[in-house]
Amino acid sequence: MFNGTIVRDAAVVRDIGGTACVLALSETASRAINLNGTTDVSLTSCVLAANSTAEDSVDRSGSASLAADCIQTAGGTYGITGDPQVALECGNPRENSFRTMDPLASLVPPSGVGCANLNIPGGKGLKTINPGVYCNNNLTINGGSKVKFNPGTYVFKGTDISILGGAEVTGVDVTIFLYSGAQLNIAANAVFTLSAPMTGTYAGVAIYSEAANPVVIKLNGGSSQSIQGFIYNPKGIVEFSGNSATASDRCIRIV
Repeated sequence: MFNGTIVRDAAVVRDIGGTACVLALSETASRAINLNGTTDVSLTSCVLAANSTAEDSVDRSGSASLAADCIQTAGGTYGITGDPQVALECGNPRENSFRTMDPLASLVPPSGVGCANLNIPGGKGLKTINPGVYCNNNLTINGGSKVKFNPGTYVFKGTDISILGGAEVTGVDVTIFLYSGAQLNIAANAVFTLSAPMTGTYAGVAIYSEAANPVVIKLNGGSSQSIQGFIYNPKGIVEFSGNSATASDRCIRIV
């Protein structure tokens, strides 16, 4: 006879794994991360993560090559396992795994109150622009132009930002926010160098598109970018195409 209470305890320990440099947040999308053509992706000590439960949530086709720490997905992969074009430090992708939390879900972006037109003067020489809230329908930086974003926060509302071939755009300690349909398109042969602030509310955030702004951020063929910080587009797409090359001596994270 045993007159007492039996208590059974259980615990689950989860290995958080490596840092995700590329994270696709959609929970259902086919090819949430899509590598094709002659794409060559090298992510040192970083993970590609997809929250989609689709069978092909991470897709590789053509002669695309990938080197990374690992792939983690809530679904499956296509063109990854056993392919000589893929080198994963972890060996095989972690399929049907835990979803990855949105690292910027709790970040409160600026209100975006105000509205001014941003005019970039013509002519040769370096042009500088200052932080603010801008509502241009279109903002085009033409080839041959050299534009510097002074440190601070830039909010673009409904603005189609086009950086054309031959243009050079730089910004240090800068965060760009895209609201109300605003989008960014970096064309072929443009040079775009942007680094996020290291301290403050928006530390580590380079480009932020609000959740109500499901647009495509395009980094196109022949363009050269050095982006340090988050490219955050939680309801849209980040697209690298053509011969675009992106590098960073610190860290780039794409969500």
